[in-house]
Amino acid sequence: MSLKCPYGPVTRAPWGLLPQFHRDPLGLLEDVGNRYPGFASLPFGPWTLYLATEDTAVEDVLRPHKDHFRKGPGMEAQNPLIGRGLLLSEGDLWREQRKAIAPVFQPDPMKAYRIAIAERIGAAVSRFFTPGQLDAGEFGRYLALIVTMDVFFGVASVAESVGRVDKATAQVMEHFHRRARSAYRPPYHWPKVFNRAFHQASGVLTDFIEPLFDEPSTPLLKVLANSPVERRAEEALTFLIAGHETTGNALAWTLRLLAEYPDIADRVGDEALHQGDPFQSGAYTQAVCLEALRLFPPVWLISRTAIQEVEVQGYALPAGSDFLVSPWVTHRRPGYYSEPTTFRPERWIRSREVVRSRTDYRFLAFGGGPRRCPGEEFALTEMMLAISFICREWNLRPLTTSFPSPHPGMTLAPHDDLGLVVTRR
Repeated sequence: MSLKCPYGPVTRAPWGLLPQFHRDPLGLLEDVGNRYPGFASLPFGPWTLYLATEDTAVEDVLRPHKDHFRKGPGMEAQNPLIGRGLLLSEGDLWREQRKAIAPVFQPDPMKAYRIAIAERIGAAVSRFFTPGQLDAGEFGRYLALIVTMDVFFGVASVAESVGRVDKATAQVMEHFHRRARSAYRPPYHWPKVFNRAFHQASGVLTDFIEPLFDEPSTPLLKVLANSPVERRAEEALTFLIAGHETTGNALAWTLRLLAEYPDIADRVGDEALHQGDPFQSGAYTQAVCLEALRLFPPVWLISRTAIQEVEVQGYALPAGSDFLVSPWVTHRRPGYYSEPTTFRPERWIRSREVVRSRTDYRFLAFGGGPRRCPGEEFALTEMMLAISFICREWNLRPLTTSFPSPHPGMTLAPHDDLGLVVTRR
């Protein structure tokens, strides 16, 4: 017989835990995950949400997506900018899109991408790295954007276009974040005064992307050119926005961690020198990137809504129930990772090889189940090549003694600048 509702915090406050969630979502979710491990209920005023933190509970929520769940609160399919893109689409449309873009990330195209990524890394390092101070966040966002523009869209990364697209992307992501946290969400088709900044930024991004379909020059553009005209810009902008913010922040956190642990950075640099091939990275470098993604997963919260009655951990929950999965919380469970708050890349290596499973619901940096990120290898390749290139030639030290705290927006960004001091190695 199925149970009715999992245990969770009890509060008489009219809005439940919602104000606390707005003030400190990471702290609240981590506290609930520790006090009610596995699967818990979260009272948010008139709503009850369910938090899955144990791998089996996470799998119950993420794996059976097709007929049981859709993307959850804040992930709106009616979004006119990316609503019909791969991130938000559902059902047959999503399956069609996922199948169509699969060849874009196969081994042969990835070989060509490595060369282009390495060239962009060289250009970005030449621009940003001189002896002195460096903002790792600014560098990470810049590099991720010029790689995305070059590899996926065939656009030369001139300073004017990079700055314009970067600013518009930041505005759009901030709008998504505010909208996801608000109970008041004006429909997008209302007069633009209700969503003025969003529509202005959307116009910049759409004007950037639409002319590229006149002569599609990259594997991704050629695939998306086969989509109906009315939705191909949304599909393309999904890759631009998702590939920019997530990878940029992940790289920034990785560099800040390497500055905090110079012995680990030296080992990455030594491995890069030993490899000799600028288009390859070693096992330890990969382990460093995985460990940084474990500690600071760019996507810190995943949401789902049940479209029919579902059973999670033995609880029968009705259609319309909302579920949360937090990689931040699951990645820090002591039972899964010893010393879970410590940056220790060695935990990923066995017999000099990186050991991990794509079906492991304890590591969720790229999601899990059928909606797992298709660009996982691309993002890891970019991160590994970047830190290999940097640590081979530069020493990194933190600008301040205190480690920056994370800001849980649409992605996990730093609250303040990730300042570094860089010197020649």
